[in-house]
Amino acid sequence: MIKIKQKLFRIAEIIHLQIFRHEMGEEMRKFLNHLTWSFLGGTMAATILFILTILAGRWLGPIEYGKYSLIIAITSIFVIPMTMGIDTALVYFIAQNKSYLVRKEIVASSLWMVGCFILLISLSVFLLKSHFVNLFGTQEKIIKIAIIFSILLSLRNIFDAILKGFYYFKFQSLVKIIEALIIIGAFFSFIKKFNWFGFESYVGAILMGYSFTIFSIFWVIKKMIGFNIKYTGKIISYGVYAITGSFLGIMTMSFDKILINKYLGAEQLGIYNAYLTISILLVCQFVAIFINVFFPYLASIEDSTLIFKKINKLIKIFFIPGFLILGCVISGAIMLFGKEYKLDWLLVGEFSFLGIMTMYFTVLWWLIASRGIKGIRFTSFNGIIAGVIFMGLMFFFRETLNLYCVVLFLIISSFYTIIIALAVGQKMAN
Repeated sequence: MIKIKQKLFRIAEIIHLQIFRHEMGEEMRKFLNHLTWSFLGGTMAATILFILTILAGRWLGPIEYGKYSLIIAITSIFVIPMTMGIDTALVYFIAQNKSYLVRKEIVASSLWMVGCFILLISLSVFLLKSHFVNLFGTQEKIIKIAIIFSILLSLRNIFDAILKGFYYFKFQSLVKIIEALIIIGAFFSFIKKFNWFGFESYVGAILMGYSFTIFSIFWVIKKMIGFNIKYTGKIISYGVYAITGSFLGIMTMSFDKILINKYLGAEQLGIYNAYLTISILLVCQFVAIFINVFFPYLASIEDSTLIFKKINKLIKIFFIPGFLILGCVISGAIMLFGKEYKLDWLLVGEFSFLGIMTMYFTVLWWLIASRGIKGIRFTSFNGIIAGVIFMGLMFFFRETLNLYCVVLFLIISSFYTIIIALAVGQKMAN
């Protein structure tokens, strides 16, 4: 893996020289060194999970795959109050401070809060599960599974944030690869050995992978776990804005599935999720590899003007090639899903365009968020506006809703985020 890393680093140096007409600075070299480890682990894990996604969609069929999609949507909603943005705050504050003692205090000031939030939300949802059944228009079984899923996902996100803040990218990459192998191995066993073809087999496999990750990271950070309130106020202040910004994700990546399930049914939701997973979630996997290193790096520097200019230059170069490549990947993958998932060229085009827009806006969004409380406040406020735009369109056209409209509404809300992010970025550059 080290030889592969060295080759990738040399390629990156050549590309940087060709595009920007100057050699890398020392900070860029450090950034790319961490990014290479993140890329290696993230790419291998993403490839395994991409194969798993196709197998799951093909073996489970649109209806069971749609139920799985609904669980993920509900889980995403529960995770928000369980973590309260502390995962983002952890990365920011750990990366900003170089003292190990301070970093340890930051971790200790955070974990006890997360534990309290997880306990409170889990008990609340369990006691009020009948109300959530009516709210989401689903079965009690789905809500119970979503609670368990959200607990493990919250812990995984928090522990992973600590690794990012400490720049433990090599260890993080290894854990991600093993997690992906456990998930696909467990799912294959459930299907082939036990003939367990329900959505529960997919969820169960994922939870096994998450459990491994949580235990592995816990073993590394166990000395940091304790009780401390020294930085609790700062972490909560930053986290509140981060969590507010998460409502954009809830409204566009959770309620879209809930409304599709309600108005169009589980089968259409399964088809929609197949296209969405291949395009947006695949793009987000690779963007996450970049952001994994990008955000803590940005949090540790004062001026990000040059980075903003480089991002805009790169999008101009790679937008059309990226659109075409993503279109080919989507169309090819949909055919692998099976005959029950119809290849629709209009959906392919819409999701390809949305995927590239999502990649661009996500990088700009994290760039702004890295500027501290002011930056995270901006992304939070405008994230809510973008989410409201999407939800407003969904409810207004709910009687004539179809999958083409849903994707179009996502494009419109994403367009708003890009325009507003560019306006702020331009101020940074001036």
